[in-house]
Amino acid sequence: LVTNKTSFPVPAGTNPFAKGASAEFYETNNNGIDWEMISPSKVTVSKGIPSYKFKSEKDGKYGFWVRYIPAKGKSGVSPKSGDKPPFSVVIDTTPPRLKSNTIKIIQKQEADEKIFYALVSWSAFDKYPSKKSVTIEMSLDSKTWVSKKEDLEIRGSEAVQLFVRQGYIRLTIKDK
Repeated sequence: LVTNKTSFPVPAGTNPFAKGASAEFYETNNNGIDWEMISPSKVTVSKGIPSYKFKSEKDGKYGFWVRYIPAKGKSGVSPKSGDKPPFSVVIDTTPPRLKSNTIKIIQKQEADEKIFYALVSWSAFDKYPSKKSVTIEMSLDSKTWVSKKEDLEIRGSEAVQLFVRQGYIRLTIKDK
């Protein structure tokens, strides 16, 4: 899961806990090498489900572990160094950067007419890129844009047939 939210609730499941049961919450920012137990004072219970509010000021991958503690019987295990998180979230608040490397106009003779193409190449930069997130759009007036090619890889080149000999081309990229 990738999100641009830096704060969100981490619940201990979706079903209410039995009376007297509780949970311990753990988080990691290095894929389970180190685990930090969340202070019980930060845990709240709503409709019988314990949770805590996770908060981070920086982008990265964060993992979570919940230890179920029944009123009677055997508790779940606490994570130890090296245990991989059963649930992870990537926080990505940095927008991707898109660079147009070249736009070259080429023409091809097809039957009795010349067809013009724009050969467009680009590169996108993002720490957590969405695959197939680039779109090539064209416009005659730079106000109304028409999508010509969508869901393109973050690096590539494409030949796009032109409407007319003059116009505008732009590349856009969507973030996760």
